[in-house]
Amino acid sequence: MNFVHGTSSEKEKELQFGRQTNEEFYARKKRQLQHANDVSKKTCFKCQKVGYIGRKCP
Repeated sequence: MNFVHGTSSEKEKELQFGRQTNEEFYARKKRQLQHANDVSKKTCFKCQKVGYIGRKCP
């Protein structure tokens, strides 16, 4: 798969997105979810400390 970088137009990005395979799509989605679930960089909304989320706040 060729990735679209830099000054590519939106149309080029849409065309490239349409060319990717299901495996490539799911692999990218899995990486995004793993990054989103990394709690070590999140801030607790109750006490504003970094490293955990509200339901695990001491």
